[in-house]
Amino acid sequence: ANNQKNTNAADTQAVAKATSQRPSDLVAVRNFLGMCLSKWPWFLLSVVICLGLAKYYLLKTTPVYTRAASILIKESGKERTSFADQLNYMGDMGIGTGASNINNEIKYIQSYKMISEAVKRKHFNIDYQTEGKYRMTTLYGSTLPVEVEFTDSADTKTGTFTINLNKDINKLMLTNFNVGGPSTVGNDIMTVFEQEVITPLGRLIVHRSPAYDKAAQPGLNIIVYKTSIETGTRACMGRLSASLNDNLSTVIDLLYRDVNIQRAEDFLNTLVEVYNETWVDDKNQVAVSTSQFINERLKLISSELEDIHMHIESALIAKLGDTTSRHTTRQFFCGVFVPCSIASQPYISSFAMKICNSPERG
Repeated sequence: ANNQKNTNAADTQAVAKATSQRPSDLVAVRNFLGMCLSKWPWFLLSVVICLGLAKYYLLKTTPVYTRAASILIKESGKERTSFADQLNYMGDMGIGTGASNINNEIKYIQSYKMISEAVKRKHFNIDYQTEGKYRMTTLYGSTLPVEVEFTDSADTKTGTFTINLNKDINKLMLTNFNVGGPSTVGNDIMTVFEQEVITPLGRLIVHRSPAYDKAAQPGLNIIVYKTSIETGTRACMGRLSASLNDNLSTVIDLLYRDVNIQRAEDFLNTLVEVYNETWVDDKNQVAVSTSQFINERLKLISSELEDIHMHIESALIAKLGDTTSRHTTRQFFCGVFVPCSIASQPYISSFAMKICNSPERG
């Protein structure tokens, strides 16, 4: 009983102590909030500064977009759609051997050969930019008013220059030539569309693009960046990724990152087009190789049958002996061997050899 009384007394003292502390805690919180409210202009200013810096960062940073595409590699049980499948089919027939899997197709799509062909077709090694209010803006497709064709420049040559669209829409000013160095070279060049000019970067022609009427603006400065095919290919390889959709399918997912949405889509479409054309070429090559193999085998079989023909004819002539018999022998071969198929000729040859070796023939 005494212990219970002591416990109750201790609990009562703890509650009283907590109750006595609550007003002081509330006072401290109120004081803190009051202090914050008294300094509210500084808090508001800090929030505005942070939001402004975030907005400025977003305006200065060039956004990178991702576009995706998928390629279905049909299984060998259905229509064969890859060079590897054709090789496997040839191996099943006993005509050569070949083994591959979907991972080989992924590596092949990402190979330097495939991507460099896509770069050459659409000139992805040439970049057009203009200076915007906050950052450099990439021009491509519907936003690009001109296109530059380098007629004699080597694929390894790199450099930059600026195209200025004058108020006179038929005239162009080419300036700020830079050929792989920190300083500009050459003089400014005045030219017109569709005219070949000689520049420090080689001979080039400036064409109007399909979007010229909508994208062209008087006084617009377009900076042209030209890199080598190898450099452009390596850059595209770094922005491309390919992976298997899942372990139970033969679908390859392609992802490509670029600062321009339309250019990313065009790159993927061009890469798929190159892959399909390469597959068709490989399939045709397999057909040609198969045809050559069959023709060679037919020539070898024909040569062997010709040897058998000559051997049997010599044996019959030696057995019969006279000229009439020789004439009859040739008539026999002309009447028997010519109309018969290749498959039946060995049996006829065996029958003729039996006739020659028969002891009843005088």
